[in-house]
Amino acid sequence: MDEVMMLVPPGAPLPNPGEYVEARSDLTDQVYQVKVKKLISLRWNKQGDLIVEFTYSHKKLKG
Repeated sequence: MDEVMMLVPPGAPLPNPGEYVEARSDLTDQVYQVKVKKLISLRWNKQGDLIVEFTYSHKKLKG
């Protein structure tokens, strides 16, 4: 199962299952559109930003 983490800025909505969000690959720096399947975890980093981890499907290169 594919998983991704994304940073959610303060005041921004959480990604909802079924919606498409942008995700950037750490390896290739390419931007993809991914369809959120299921939220796995929510946590805050040391800077106070919310990190959302979720599974996804339907990955496609943005462009």
